[in-house]
Parts: sequence; structure tokens; C-alpha cells
Amino acid sequence: MAFSQVVVRNLRPTLVVFDCFPSVAMVNAVVRQNIPIVLCLREMRDLPAYLRHISHFISHTTLILIPHEPGAFEVPESIRSKSQFIGQIARSFCRSNETRNDSRTLTVVITGGGGGFNGTSTFYNLAMQAILILRQRFPLVEGRLITGPLFHDFPKLQVVEGVTIHPFEPDIMNAFCNADVVLSTAGYNTAAELEQVGARAVFVPAETKWDDQLARAERLARAYAHFRCFRGTTAVELALAVEELLRETPFGTGALSDGADKAASILRSLTNQLHQHSG
Repeated sequence: MAFSQVVVRNLRPTLVVFDCFPSVAMVNAVVRQNIPIVLCLREMRDLPAYLRHISHFISHTTLILIPHEPGAFEVPESIRSKSQFIGQIARSFCRSNETRNDSRTLTVVITGGGGGFNGTSTFYNLAMQAILILRQRFPLVEGRLITGPLFHDFPKLQVVEGVTIHPFEPDIMNAFCNADVVLSTAGYNTAAELEQVGARAVFVPAETKWDDQLARAERLARAYAHFRCFRGTTAVELALAVEELLRETPFGTGALSDGADKAASILRSLTNQLHQHSG
């Protein structure tokens, strides 16, 4: 708590934006110094339960930004007046001019986003086993496992031939662009990035407390021919899903959203108002 107070006091922010699951100590430090709060609220499996979970600071929020299209879900009356739908948010990227995979090599990228959720190593091992099976039929398949900066269970990884391990990829969007297929969980950020890029992807939804990754993966698979939602349990089934996707489905064209621009405009306007009020 003391560290958070020092950070907030030294930074002296006009406004603080928190993602869905903020640090309690940081929230308390911000509230104690009476700094306006904006919450970025994604769709939840059980939104009322989530709001109860963050009730310690929800009443202190000035604004709630919802990174989904308007009407994507019902907003409870208790927060409706200060909530705004702004559309999907994903990091911007410049598509490379390089020809995607101009050799016979097939690149499969494996990602679990930040890599911090429970069970990440189980997904990574399943994906690597699937690549090992694929290499029996397609020897030139290469796997790139990007573990994410929050992943720490490296001793649990069962590394196989043909897969390289990368703890972090600074240009993940370009990595997606140049992959022949992506094996991914269906977290909000990674799913949004893959949707923008238009890469072929097989989603392996993770079981999480708040985020309904299965519903998101199924929705995306219905909307785009180059996406699949994996409902199996074995590496053989996953390898087959990847092979079918490679054989049958072209790359998508991407689906760009201006959610980030809208969020920036809203935050800039709010910050200006706060500066004028304080002046």
C-alpha cells in the first residue's frame, strides 16, 4: 500500500484508467488521493458477480468504457449512466510487405496472451504435441511458442522438436500476420488482435473465473471462416483441426475497429475538463 501511495503521489496523475482487475493497493491509493478513475469493463461470464467483486471501488469511478460494440450485453442500471460502449480495442499495427511464408515451411504460432492464467502450461504442451503430430505428415512445419511476459512455469513445458520458445514478442501483430495458423486461447486482447489481422486461428478456450472464452471463441468461429473453436481434448484432435484449417480455409481480410481512437478521444476530453476545473 505504501509503495502504491508513493507511486501515485510522485506521478500526480490527473486521471487513472484501470483494466478489469486492478491492484487493490493501487486503487486504494488513487481513491485516497481523490483522483478520478476510469474503468475499462469487458464482457464477463457473470457481470453482477463481477461488479460485487469490485464493489470496493466501482462507486469511485467517474466513467466506464466498454470495449465492445453498442448493445453487446446488458449494462446493469447501477452503472448505466456512466458507461459508454466504444467498440473493440486492439493495438495498432503496420502490415509487413514481406510475402507470407514464401517457402514450403509452415509456421504455427502458439500464444496464450500474457500467459498468466492457471493452466497455461497445459495448453502450451497440448499445442506442442499437436505440432509434433503435424510434423509426422508435414516435416517442414515449424512452431513458435510465445509464452508471454506473465508466464513463469517453464519447468512444466514439454518441449518438442520443431518448436522454438520465445518468452516475449515485441511485434506480436506482425508475428500473427506471417503465421500460417495461430493456436491461441480466446482472451479478449489476443482474440481482438487476431480478428484485426485476419490470421487463420484455432482457439482453445481457457477455463477462467470471469472471462467466458468459450462463448467468445464460438462467436468468432461463427462469424469468420478462418477461425475455429476447438472443443476436443487431445493433441491428435488439435492437429487435425489445424490441418483442416490449413487445407481448406484462406486467410481473412481483418476487421479493423476504431475503439482505441474513440477511447483516446473520450479520455483526452475528460482530462481537459479536469484540468479546466482544477484551474
